[in-house]
Amino acid sequence: LVSIPQSLQTTLKSFVEKGGNLIVIPSNENEISNLNVFLNNFGKVQFKSLQNSKKLITKIAFNNLIYRGVFEKQVSNFQYPNTKSNLTLNNSNTSILSYEDQSPFLISLQNQLSTVYLFSAEINKSNSNFQNSPLIVPTFYNMAQSGQKTGVSALTIGSNNSLIVDATLGKDDILNIKNEFENFIPTQKLLNNKVKISCNEYPEDAGNFGIYKKEKLLKNVSFNYNRTESDLN
Repeated sequence: LVSIPQSLQTTLKSFVEKGGNLIVIPSNENEISNLNVFLNNFGKVQFKSLQNSKKLITKIAFNNLIYRGVFEKQVSNFQYPNTKSNLTLNNSNTSILSYEDQSPFLISLQNQLSTVYLFSAEINKSNSNFQNSPLIVPTFYNMAQSGQKTGVSALTIGSNNSLIVDATLGKDDILNIKNEFENFIPTQKLLNNKVKISCNEYPEDAGNFGIYKKEKLLKNVSFNYNRTESDLN
């Protein structure tokens, strides 16, 4: 958009607060002040100025959740995409993709329920060849997947990944996770009409489970063993 109207800013802020993921791609035609007012809704990040110089996107955060499991190994001879112009960022947030000068191309702004992903450049074909890069598929696919909107969620046993469940709990209410073999109470944090749960080292055995409020099933969840346990090396 050339400009982000106040009504849309309000709608998107509410969307993010309720657990929706948002991807922001700036326009060179958009006033930086307008973009920065919008970004104030999501954290301490601001655009500073427009740079009209070609730069290569050379640094990939291989350990970021977006690229976990995408690459078999860290690559150094990748056919790196580029941009012809970009907006500079004052940024202390997590960089997912960076330029050769270490400045960010794609960052994430994390809150308790969702994530805002922010590009620092237009990715239309007149400004960048990112659309033709193999990176674009796992990048956008996993940014969308991280919203955990699917009917069945899958977690890895022993990981610190959290799960958001739609539930309104009373003062003494708790959620428990169970199937016919195991029953445990995860770590849980109440967030408005949602609950953020973390399972740490539970369950002991992989399988399909239900998340329950008393006897009411709220959500299905699957637990898998870490794939490194199958690595014969």
